[in-house]
Amino acid sequence: MNYCIIGNGVAATAAVEAIRELDEEGRITVVSAEPYPVYSRPLITYLLSGKVDEGDMLYRDEGFYQRKKVDLIMKRAVSIDTEEREVLLEDGG
Repeated sequence: MNYCIIGNGVAATAAVEAIRELDEEGRITVVSAEPYPVYSRPLITYLLSGKVDEGDMLYRDEGFYQRKKVDLIMKRAVSIDTEEREVLLEDGG
């Protein structure tokens, strides 16, 4: 089975983990417009005030995507073609 998750927040992370509990081999692709791995958005104010650094912001460690066998595409999705089962990216990909 192929899975495509648009967005890379906490819900996307939970979806990846839930999928992997049921399907260890299915292809998972996460598409995110942000150029960062999943991070804790509530900590942004702490980052700005200097109470935490960027490493403290990560919601999952850097090896998360590799361990869960996730293809992470850091590009903006602009449309979804449900008939063709394709996601069009901003750069045409």
